[in-house]
Amino acid sequence: MTTIKLTRPDYHKANPVIASLLRDEYTVSDISKFITLLGNHGTLWLRRYRNGGSSAVSVIDLYESLEAAGGDNLIFGWVRDMAAQAFGEVEAAQDAELMKACRLQGADQWRRGLWFMLKFYEMNQGEFVKFLDGRVDGSWTRSSQFPPIRFNAIELGRWVGGEWNHKQNDAHGFLNCLLFSQLNRKRIFMSDPQIAEVAGPYATLLHHLFQYTNVWTDEDIGAWEKENAVRHSSIMCVAVSLAEQLDYIRANGPLSFHTFGRDFQVFEHMVESMLNKCMETLHALGTNESVHQTDSNGHKTSYHNPCDLAQLNGLLLQALCDRQLLSDDEVNAIIRNIEENLMGLYGVARYTGDVWDGRKDRYDFVRDRDEMEWCHGSPTIAAIIGKRYLRTNDPADLEWATYHFNRWLGCITPERPATDEDAGSVGWFVPEGYRIDSATRQWTPDENIMLAWGQAMGVIALGVMKACWARKAELDATEASKAA
Repeated sequence: MTTIKLTRPDYHKANPVIASLLRDEYTVSDISKFITLLGNHGTLWLRRYRNGGSSAVSVIDLYESLEAAGGDNLIFGWVRDMAAQAFGEVEAAQDAELMKACRLQGADQWRRGLWFMLKFYEMNQGEFVKFLDGRVDGSWTRSSQFPPIRFNAIELGRWVGGEWNHKQNDAHGFLNCLLFSQLNRKRIFMSDPQIAEVAGPYATLLHHLFQYTNVWTDEDIGAWEKENAVRHSSIMCVAVSLAEQLDYIRANGPLSFHTFGRDFQVFEHMVESMLNKCMETLHALGTNESVHQTDSNGHKTSYHNPCDLAQLNGLLLQALCDRQLLSDDEVNAIIRNIEENLMGLYGVARYTGDVWDGRKDRYDFVRDRDEMEWCHGSPTIAAIIGKRYLRTNDPADLEWATYHFNRWLGCITPERPATDEDAGSVGWFVPEGYRIDSATRQWTPDENIMLAWGQAMGVIALGVMKACWARKAELDATEASKAA
């Protein structure tokens, strides 16, 4: 079996040490060397606070990363980011090398993160019930009143002040998928009182909130917290979580929870119906992130986005859960659309015309594709396609996954001279993304380092690629044995 050689666009290689190690083909030993190298430099450190919370920027020292986290309120925890980190920790916990490189505080570090998020919602059940009682309508105009998807990462149960659009269905899809995927894989159990106390309220009330808002056609702001729209990325995350939830209920019976004087139940037929409606919307959207919605007078009421980096999120959840809600052809079409329209030399833009630079809107951007290029896109694709290779043994999948794996490695910052103020690692960061510096006009990493989401996607990619090249060695050995 030979690897298919395809022409791929070149990419920036920030760290010369890493650049010298990049190959089109690897061995398991090669991947292990990357894991050890990055682990020694703290690149993969997935940190959690004692209570299980984690901030959007991984605070690994008192200077650079703490300053980055505090500078844009990224010391807070976003449910989407915290759940993505937990999926990375799940991957790391399956491999002793990765676990050491990520500096996990035990194989159950992801479980502490899951509990922290679920406990917040258990402590704030009324934020769901006020909608279910009809005291607040479920439209996007009430977005600041939805159950928070951003809260204090250090002090359990503490809210973040100010107005914020919490109507982000993809974030709940991430968390619900994390919960039920781990229940289904028997890494946690509802028979555990600590889990049942927090999982029951969340899973039951969330389903009823999704039903109340018609989540399959609900307008939310999605991962980038921008315009309200019916979003492929949000609905796909919800759909994968529903598929996991459906399997759990079929095996263990309905969910039930009593609160505020009411009984809330979730039965198999309810989850199945919601999942089918989500799939209808996804197939109607095709490769589009969103399409124009119109009112009764034919006026456009939301924007059209044919391509969005966030669409990878649901595809990743599908891959991690070994599901095919969307077919291989549909996945290919979405990823190729992203590659052709959003992928650049340094990373992947969120969407065409994005003016955010990690800290503020920059209207001097977007002359000839100047959008900030984020670093978590390529490792996500590597994980998605790599997981497929483990199913198909198709060398084209391995080549595709390896290309994006290398692109992620290329984004890691180089070592730089230390100063008296430095503490811990100097360089070797996974930045949030690369953008044009307003002063120098050069492409440089933005201030948000290390972004836990990008780290977690890299960890998952490392775990998947290690498995892929182990599979390749097995296949080659089998071919050699046949030829002998």
